[in-house]
Amino acid sequence: HWIPLMLIFLNLSFMF
Repeated sequence: HWIPLMLIFLNLSFMF
């Protein structure tokens, strides 16, 4: 269940 977390992290990084 760490894959979704990674996806969120990537999304945040892309946003910032």
